[in-house]
Amino acid sequence: MKRRHLLGVAAIVLAAGCANPINRVTYDRYKDMCNQGAEEACYRAWVNTRIGMLGPELESQALYNWGVERTRQRKYAEAEEPLLASLKLEEGLEIRSDERIGRRLAQLAIAAVQQGKIDAGLIYMERLIPLVNLYQGHERRVVAALCAGYSEELRKRGEAERAQSYEAKVQELGFDIKTMKKGET
Repeated sequence: MKRRHLLGVAAIVLAAGCANPINRVTYDRYKDMCNQGAEEACYRAWVNTRIGMLGPELESQALYNWGVERTRQRKYAEAEEPLLASLKLEEGLEIRSDERIGRRLAQLAIAAVQQGKIDAGLIYMERLIPLVNLYQGHERRVVAALCAGYSEELRKRGEAERAQSYEAKVQELGFDIKTMKKGET
């Protein structure tokens, strides 16, 4: 009797952990709240992807959303962990998306520069630069602004040649470097 009861409990626990429509609905609800600026909901969406075994794609997206929300709240140091975890997941997917990888690199570059971690940010930027032509509209403008900002940091360091390459990328993206440097994004 006791053994049958334990087997029943084990079956319920296993079934609850499998990906199912309820887990996806719960994830979607938390994701929607996250998109409205609720950081706790971003965290809960990520936890739900783990508990609900919803897969690495959704887990990556949940981590990215959580990192972006932390960036919006100017919690740059706290944004790095979920963004790095999201990047690692994206890079490990069977079918990789350079666009999604680039978005994560851009957010990491933003978090790094806001903390004064220019060297770390430059590592992300060097990986982002080959991907910049994938973006349009607002995303393209953000990438151009990042290039302009990092060019200024490079000039401060006396790395004029490297700074010029970032400025050239701003122009290649269709923006005026002088306008970008004034912060008129």
